[in-house]
Amino acid sequence: MNKELKDKIFCDILEYALELECERAGKELPAEAELLQNLSISKEFEKRMLALFRVRKRKTVTKYILSLSKKVAVCFMLVLILNITLLITVDAYRVNFFNLCVTVKDGFTTFVFTEDNRENEVEMSRIPEDWDTVYLPVSIPGGFSIKNSISTGSIKRIIYSDKDNKLTINFSYYPIKSSTFSIDTEDSQMDKIYIGANAGYLSVKASDGEERTSVVWNDDTTAFSLISTLDKKTVINIAKSVKKIK
Repeated sequence: MNKELKDKIFCDILEYALELECERAGKELPAEAELLQNLSISKEFEKRMLALFRVRKRKTVTKYILSLSKKVAVCFMLVLILNITLLITVDAYRVNFFNLCVTVKDGFTTFVFTEDNRENEVEMSRIPEDWDTVYLPVSIPGGFSIKNSISTGSIKRIIYSDKDNKLTINFSYYPIKSSTFSIDTEDSQMDKIYIGANAGYLSVKASDGEERTSVVWNDDTTAFSLISTLDKKTVINIAKSVKKIK
């Protein structure tokens, strides 16, 4: 018998012996149910696994929130752009719809809307409850308060004063269809300005060592005037803060 044949027979016998041994060892292993019954997991291992699950869940939720936030931000920007576009369009229409009629004569500038012959003047210490419409500047310098409220027909006038009664703010408003008024503009320059989107006029007049600033403007339905000895910038800011209260 040659050597090659002997080696082949030896390998076959060895392979057969290994199969028998594996089969015997497998029969001696415990059943799967027995293994699971005897399996024990430490508290530390369980704690770490729960921590891993929480981290995984947190990452998933965070990713979802970020994705949702991007969509919400895009929607918000679209709505904001749409509102700004509509606001600009409406404000531009307002400026073209109403115009002040200005007449300068003998040192006075007259702003005419329509004539009102009513002269029923009522003076009050605060805003009367029976005023149907109330406009007020919401940005008033510290120390100022309402000292007087006057109703002359459809014209409403509110006077603010500081604690020492040295500085005043005279604010008036009236329906465009029923008001005529004049302010002293002698030796002063009239400049066109904008209060928000509404056109108006600014006058600064020096008198008795102090300057008096006057601002006149209007919206769709109402004309406004603001006269004060405060500085021009402050008066303009007060005018820009006028809001409809009721």
